[in-house]
Amino acid sequence: MTNGCIITVTRSYKVTDEAGNMATCTQTITVGDTTPPSITCPLDATVECFAAVPAANVGDATALDNCGSMTKSHVGDAYATNGCIITIARTYRATDACGNTNDCTQVITVQDTTPPSISCPLNATVECIGDVPPANVGDVTELDNCGSVTKSHVG
Repeated sequence: MTNGCIITVTRSYKVTDEAGNMATCTQTITVGDTTPPSITCPLDATVECFAAVPAANVGDATALDNCGSMTKSHVGDAYATNGCIITIARTYRATDACGNTNDCTQVITVQDTTPPSISCPLNATVECIGDVPPANVGDVTELDNCGSVTKSHVG
């Protein structure tokens, strides 16, 4: 007999002696899965740019259940910022057929450690101080591995 995740197994036994006398007994075995599955997240990771954060993939998490079948799901991502460092806590969950669950969390750190590149305008020679062109950040070219930069004239 089953009732959700509680399974009751009933066994009857009978003994008979040489004179034909018999006796019976019943054994009841109750099975109830209360043990959550185990789950292991993908390894923590560090990436340079937010665009390099991998998509959540439940196939990267491994899970086992003591009674057989279970499902894995991506619960969600929680973001925290500390200056220029972004931390993503990515949570995965394993759920067995009886509703027992277990979570694990993968930490993904986004930290840009590569400085941008810059190219200044070409050197120039002029006759007089009055011929020196004004500073123009528009003449500066830049490239950054993670996106846009701010250009400024510093002196």
